[in-house]
Amino acid sequence: MESTGARADCRRRPRGFTLMELLVALLILSLALISLSQLYLAGMWTVQKARYLSLATQRAQAELERANDLGILSLLNGPSEASYPISEYTWHEDGRGVDFTEDSLPNSQGTLTWQNWPTGETGSDQLLKVDIILTWKGAARSRSQVHVTTLLTNKR
Repeated sequence: MESTGARADCRRRPRGFTLMELLVALLILSLALISLSQLYLAGMWTVQKARYLSLATQRAQAELERANDLGILSLLNGPSEASYPISEYTWHEDGRGVDFTEDSLPNSQGTLTWQNWPTGETGSDQLLKVDIILTWKGAARSRSQVHVTTLLTNKR
C-alpha cells in the first residue's frame, strides 16, 4: 500500500509549466520586446533629428560669418562672385541674396538675404539685416528649419 500512496503524491506535484502558462509568458515577453524596439526606434529618430539640427545650425553660422566678413558696405554695393561663387550659390535677381544647399542634409534649401535696416529706408549704410533660413526634409515627410537673423553694422 505504501507504494500506491507514493505514486499518488507523485502525480499531485506539478512537474513543469502548463501550455497555457507558457503561452501567457511568451505573450508578456513579446509585448515587452515590441515596446523596447519602439523605444529604440524613437531614440534613433531623435539622434538623427539632433544631428541634422546641428549640421543646419553650423551651416547657418558659417553663412553668417561669411556675410560678417564681407562687411555691410560690400553687401550693400553687391558682393563679388568670389565671395558667393556661382558653383555653390544661386543669386537672387535683385542682388540682395543667394540660395544654397547643404549636401549633408536631405533635400535642403537655404536662403541668405540682406536688406537695409530699418526696412524701407534708402541710402542708409549704417545697419543691414541679414536673414539665413535653412530647411530640410525631416522624418515622416516633415520639414525642419533653422532661421538665423542678425544686424550688421559698418566696421570703422
